[in-house]
Amino acid sequence: MTAGAVRKIGFEWALEGKHPGSFDDYELLDHSRRRLDTRIFQEIRSRYVTGISPQLPQVTIARAKTGQDEQVVRYVVLAVQNWSEHRDGTNRRIAHTRWFYVPYEQLIEHPVTYEALYGAFAALPTELDPAAPPTVDVPALDPLTLSPGGDALSTAALLMTGRPVCVVGAERVEMLERLRFLDTVAALLPYGMRANLTATTWISSTAEHRIRLSFARHAPEGTHTVAWGDGAEIPIGAGQAEFYLDTLATSEIPLLDIMGSLSRQTEPLSFAKQDRMVAMELLHRAAHPRYELEPEPEPEPEEPDRSPSYLHGESNRIDLLSSLTAEEPARGKGRWSRWRRDRRGGGPRRSAALGNRREAAPSLPASMREFAYDQDEPEQLTPYRHDWKWWSTLALWVVLVVALAGFAFIVIFNPKWDTFPALDTILLVSDLALLVAAGLALLFKYVRLPSRVPDWTRPRRDQVKRGG
Repeated sequence: MTAGAVRKIGFEWALEGKHPGSFDDYELLDHSRRRLDTRIFQEIRSRYVTGISPQLPQVTIARAKTGQDEQVVRYVVLAVQNWSEHRDGTNRRIAHTRWFYVPYEQLIEHPVTYEALYGAFAALPTELDPAAPPTVDVPALDPLTLSPGGDALSTAALLMTGRPVCVVGAERVEMLERLRFLDTVAALLPYGMRANLTATTWISSTAEHRIRLSFARHAPEGTHTVAWGDGAEIPIGAGQAEFYLDTLATSEIPLLDIMGSLSRQTEPLSFAKQDRMVAMELLHRAAHPRYELEPEPEPEPEEPDRSPSYLHGESNRIDLLSSLTAEEPARGKGRWSRWRRDRRGGGPRRSAALGNRREAAPSLPASMREFAYDQDEPEQLTPYRHDWKWWSTLALWVVLVVALAGFAFIVIFNPKWDTFPALDTILLVSDLALLVAAGLALLFKYVRLPSRVPDWTRPRRDQVKRGG
């Protein structure tokens, strides 16, 4: 795209007005007969009703989207409202509104301004040949012709909230200057948002409309208000608007250069939240080109893992623990004493196994060291201890306390032995048996007696206690 270059742009059109001397309301008088049909023209003219301003001409920017040949076709619509030479049956002047539909695809390679489109369409005669494919010469967008001020900056920022914006206090401003203001605001946004931007240079304060950016005498409820010449304050909590305004106002890149960069972002964007986030990202890149993200380099191939096989997997971890806690084979007399000696002092086989692991552990990556032994971390074997022993001890103490309480109740607080002697005897014997069983269980749990079958969990438990 070359700024100021002229290119022919095709369009479709529709004419809205009244027949001379008619008492009817405004209607569709004629339209082109190419891709778009009457239904589309009727829908768009009824959707963007602005009323009739006492000061004409006025311009409205609308949008249209149709599905043609299984693909979506977007149109930027420019409506030019002006007085005709005719009067209706009540002797009132008839206003003609000409609707021009420009396919957005043509504007991707040749971005233009609304003012340039208006100048090209305003020069056309009112009556056109419905069957002929009309074209107009339109110059390309040149950001140097625009001069954004505080009003335009605050308006562009407020559009990032997703709510409509209304400019008030500009009744004495010429229509071309207001149209140029709309161009300036649009130039502060990525060009692709023009595919969905709707705006007008004038609208009745009583009209119910869906126009996103408008000029009116009074702002309707639920819209942001910008006072002409005084700008607008960003409301509290509008973080996206604050970010957009701060980026535009504080960037070291000249504002015209930022606008030139945004004019090349022609991918269609809406004013939905997700697309507004994309718009802020595009603005940030235009305002801070030095911080533009570089493509991530491709990850380098990982080196093959040459660590010992016993450090990988659940089964190998069990093998490691087994080697740490292995019992020396019994060989005749004194095998119990040898096992006790090995358990307390480590033993020859277990010391050799631990020595090998200690040499291997420091050279392992951090993600693999949880499966290796390190003599400086005595608690590393804690996850492998039997947590159930604490619960079993608690359960035994509960049983013992309950048994004692039951025994005290039967003996002390139940003097009626003659009423149910058999039942009381059964309860007393059962309670004594439960009391003896719980007491013996706790006795054997806390007093370790010699056994011919070694407890394979003791070497690991003692290893944790010793910290070696």
